[in-house]
Amino acid sequence: MRPSRVLSALAGTAALGSLALTAACGGASSAATPGPAVPAQVPRSSITPTTPTGLPWARPDNTRDAVVAAGLTALTAEGSVSHYHAHLDVIVDGRPQPVPAGLGIVLVNKDGSQPASSRLEQIDASSTTVTYSPLHTHDVSGVIHIESPTKTDYTLGELFTEWQVPLAPGQVGQYTSGVAVYVDGAPYAGDPRALAFAPHQEIAVVVGQTPPTIPSSYTFAAGQ
Repeated sequence: MRPSRVLSALAGTAALGSLALTAACGGASSAATPGPAVPAQVPRSSITPTTPTGLPWARPDNTRDAVVAAGLTALTAEGSVSHYHAHLDVIVDGRPQPVPAGLGIVLVNKDGSQPASSRLEQIDASSTTVTYSPLHTHDVSGVIHIESPTKTDYTLGELFTEWQVPLAPGQVGQYTSGVAVYVDGAPYAGDPRALAFAPHQEIAVVVGQTPPTIPSSYTFAAGQ
């Protein structure tokens, strides 16, 4: 992927633009498919706080440190030994929240340093290299790209560390109550940090009011 295309797309994320996909990653993504209606007995917990302040959660300025914090390594090319895609929905009090473009994508100057400016539109494409964590996002569709040079499991906890959004049992971001995780439409009772991604998996992180339906699948683009 040409750095100028990546930088241009990343700069557009402030207006919910998308990072250009490589041919290997497939094309644009489609919408999630709602699952069956949530049974009436599922508790509809109240959100804390009652208003979604501090949202949406943005892409961190220093993605290199975020990738390192996740225990991952950014490489100059996307891996191909493990190459598959999953989808993540984040819903807070019934409102879908965007998963940012550019998580796990690190911009590095040719001398190995990080660009001085965190403003993506000010990056000089002629002197900047684009590197990729094995776990990254290209756009705001919620499609998670797992493209690794080795056969390795990657987890939801690693992605949220790259996002710099706290994730723990019963917590996501600033919310410490009313948090539920679903996998392919079914409740997930384990530690969300240890939840491993799988091909064409649909993960929903829901906070507060449970929506009428929980997404159970996602229509991926051809080639994903």
